[in-house]
Amino acid sequence: MGGFDLVSFCFGYLIIFLLLRKILIATWWNPRKIEQKLRNQGIEGPSYKFLVGSFRELAKMYSSKAKLDTVVTPIGSQMKHTIIQDLVPHLHLWKEKYGRVFFYWFGPTPRLVVTDPELLKEILHNTQLFLKAIPNPAIYELIGNGLVVAEGELWARHRKILNPFFHIEAIKGYVQTIVNCNNEMITVWKDLIRRDGPELEVNSLFRTLTKDIFARIAFQSNFKRVDRIVELQMEQINILKQIFGLVYIPGSRFLPTPFNIKNRRLRNELEEIFKELISCRDETNKDNKDLLGLMLSATNNDGNNGHKMSSKEMIDECRTFFLAGFQSTSVLPTWACILLSIHTDWQDKARHEVEQVLQGNPPDYESAARLKILNMIVNETLRLYSPQPFSLRIVEKETKLGNLKIPAGTNIEIPFIAVHHDPQEWGEDVDDFNPARFAEGVAKASKSSRAFMPFSSGTRVCLGMNFSLIEAKLTLAMILQKFSFTISPNYKHSPACRATTWPVHGAHIIFQNL
Repeated sequence: MGGFDLVSFCFGYLIIFLLLRKILIATWWNPRKIEQKLRNQGIEGPSYKFLVGSFRELAKMYSSKAKLDTVVTPIGSQMKHTIIQDLVPHLHLWKEKYGRVFFYWFGPTPRLVVTDPELLKEILHNTQLFLKAIPNPAIYELIGNGLVVAEGELWARHRKILNPFFHIEAIKGYVQTIVNCNNEMITVWKDLIRRDGPELEVNSLFRTLTKDIFARIAFQSNFKRVDRIVELQMEQINILKQIFGLVYIPGSRFLPTPFNIKNRRLRNELEEIFKELISCRDETNKDNKDLLGLMLSATNNDGNNGHKMSSKEMIDECRTFFLAGFQSTSVLPTWACILLSIHTDWQDKARHEVEQVLQGNPPDYESAARLKILNMIVNETLRLYSPQPFSLRIVEKETKLGNLKIPAGTNIEIPFIAVHHDPQEWGEDVDDFNPARFAEGVAKASKSSRAFMPFSSGTRVCLGMNFSLIEAKLTLAMILQKFSFTISPNYKHSPACRATTWPVHGAHIIFQNL
C-alpha cells in the first residue's frame, strides 16, 4: 500500500514538474529565444517581461491617451487628423523609436508590427505562409467560421461561391436598389429637418441605410427580418467588445458566466432566424441570384464539384455579411460627410461636378464612374479613416520575409491605418484632408504604389470592396444634389479604432435643403 502511495506521489510530482516545465518554456524560454532572434536581425522593440509582456508600457501609453481624450479637438478647415498619435499611441511612439518594423509583446506572444509597404505586399499575397490570426476566439461567437476568418480550402471554396454576388456586372444590377433606398432616406431626412430642425446625427442614419440596401439585395424575399438580426448582432458586439484586445484565457468562453450565457442566447436566436430564412427560401425562391440564392444553389446543385455549403457554413456567411453589410459599410459615407461638412470648399467642388455630370438626374453606374472629384474625396476619406484599421497574421513555422527570418509562432500586426498616415509615403501634409493627392490616381498618390490598402490587398482583399465603393459614391452624389451641410457645434471629434474606425459620439451635421 505504501509502495503504491509512493508511486502515485512520484507520478503526480512528475506530471506537475512536466506541466510547470511546459509553462516555463512557453512563458519565459521561448519568448526570450524569439526576442534574441529578432534583435540579431536588427529588429528592435521593448524587452519581454515575464507573463505580462509589454502590457505595462501599453497601459501607461493608453492611460495618458485617456487623459488627452478630455481635450476638445479644434474643428475647422485647418483641422489635423492625427489619428495615429491620438488613437494608437503604441504605433506612433514605437515606430518613431524602433522603425517601420518592430516587435512588442502581447503577454508571452510576440507581435511583429510591419508598416513597410513592400514587406506588406509579400505578407498579404502569400496566404499559405502568413495565416489569419485570431487574437480572441470570441470572434467566432460573432461570425462563426465565415469568409473573414476561414483558411485554406474552406476559404477558397466559399470565395468562389460568393464571388458572383460581388462581380462588377452583378453590382451594376444593384444600382437601382441603392438609388431607391437613398431616395427613401432623403425623404426621411427632409421630414426630420422639417419636424426637428436642421441638425442630423448621420452615423445612425447611414447604418439604417446600409442595412436596408444590403437586406434588399442579399435577402430579397425576406428583407423584413433584417431588423431583428441587426438588433441581435449589435447586442453581441456590445458584450463582446469588452473582451476584444484582452489576452484570451483558454476555455473561458465555455464557462457558464452571465456574459457567456447571454452571448449564447443571442447566438442561438440568430441561428434560428437564419435557419428559418434558409428553410423558407429553399422551398420557394431558391433561384433568385441574391446572396442566399447563390449559397443555396451551391448546396442544391453541387454534383461532385466540391463546392457544396453546409447549413452551418451558410449561417456563418450570413452572420459575416450582415455584420459587414451594415456595420463597416456605413462608416465610409459617415466620415465623408463629416469631412465635407468641415472642408466645405471640397463640398462645393464635388457638388459642382455632380451637377455637371448628372444634370439633375439620379446617378447610375456609368455616371458615378465619371465623378472624379468625388472619387478623390472617397479615397482620401478611406486613407484618413480606414474602415479596416488592422489585420493580424501568424506564421506557424520559421518564415522568410524580405531579408528577415520570422520565428515560428510570431503574430504579425498589419496596421493599415499607420501606413495611410506615414509621412514617408504621403508627405508632411499626411494628417491633412487633401483629396488632390489622388488627382492622378491611387498609384501616384503616395511614394509607394502599395501604400493605399483600405480594403486590405492580395488574394484576401475585401470581397465587398467594389460594392462598398459604388454604394458610397451613389449615396454621396445624391446627398450633394439635395443638401448643403456644415459641421454642428455639437459635433465631438471622437474616432475610435477597433474592428473599424468609427465616431464614438456620432456625426452631428447641420443640413440645408437646396
